[in-house]
Amino acid sequence: MSGDKVIRLLYKEISGGDIKKFAAESNKDGEAGGGARDLRFGGFDELKEFLGKMFSGRNKVNRKRNGKTEQLEQLSATFHWLDGEGNPQTKTAYVEPPTTARPNEWRLTRVDTFSCFREEGLHEIPGDRLFLLIVQMEDGAVWPYLRRESELLVPQGQPGAWHPDIANPIISCANAKRPKNVIVMGFNDYTQLKGYCNGK
Repeated sequence: MSGDKVIRLLYKEISGGDIKKFAAESNKDGEAGGGARDLRFGGFDELKEFLGKMFSGRNKVNRKRNGKTEQLEQLSATFHWLDGEGNPQTKTAYVEPPTTARPNEWRLTRVDTFSCFREEGLHEIPGDRLFLLIVQMEDGAVWPYLRRESELLVPQGQPGAWHPDIANPIISCANAKRPKNVIVMGFNDYTQLKGYCNGK
């Protein structure tokens, strides 16, 4: 990707519970964080403007909030990826605002329906964290990736090295201080030179 211009980057550390959601196994494991098979992104206020730009589509949906049905604005974007044979694939991804039970978390919905997240043998590796990268390029296309920390640490100029606008902020945020059991999460908007990391 070294020849392409990155305009926005959203990243999140992936837990064992998230991996179960990718595989549609979360409803079998109460510790997976619920069976909704949605990925949660904490930081409602911090993410609101950024997500509205990366996921620029708008849909009205009915959802229950505080026991009543309300019409909410659902955000959408087309995800692009290459399958195992290098063939282009696309699917619309949806992001929804927080639920009553989790008022600070955005949700990337139904991640189990995306083949790009169902890598065979995907599992946690101690000392080599797994990250979801959602990258928006200058042409507006949005590309999701699952990558290990070790892959993001490959030095520039070496085979397999990631674009510094992607690798550098993730590694920097991963090394920041945060409470135990708090996963790494952040974003960068290169059109406004703005960024956010949930560590210090």
